[in-house]
Amino acid sequence: MNNILISETFYNEYFDDEVEDIYLLDKTEALKLWILYIDKTANNFFRLNDNNPIISKSKNIVDWREYYDSNNITGLQDFFTSTLNWNNEDSILFYINKETIIRTTYEIFLHNIFNFLELYDECPIVQNLNKSNDLEYIYFAPLGNTFYSQIKADIVDS
Repeated sequence: MNNILISETFYNEYFDDEVEDIYLLDKTEALKLWILYIDKTANNFFRLNDNNPIISKSKNIVDWREYYDSNNITGLQDFFTSTLNWNNEDSILFYINKETIIRTTYEIFLHNIFNFLELYDECPIVQNLNKSNDLEYIYFAPLGNTFYSQIKADIVDS
């Protein structure tokens, strides 16, 4: 994957100076991943068809805004750690749209979750790339709902 350190982009204003291992993918790589894992025609979450399995197989798991509004990052981190079977070293993608995707580890994402949501809170999709048989996603709705989807997959790019 082609990577640009987030600190070398205009997104750096959302993260502390010492944050490392957060990368913005180049547009070509982002488009390829979007088509492979999200959708072939939509260019952002709001253009996805309701039949897209990320939406149709999703379930509401938590209200992220309650944690954000009370500045309780630890509570939200603890919720995800206890709810998702994701490992700290798992690679995750934070999809903003078909041309804008950020890659990091689950641990770094959790540690900076409020920064990611301040960067983009209009239904970003987060995907764990380290699942062998399933595609797992969470997405954050603007009003606070957080949804989880697990989709059986034939091809998973680890």
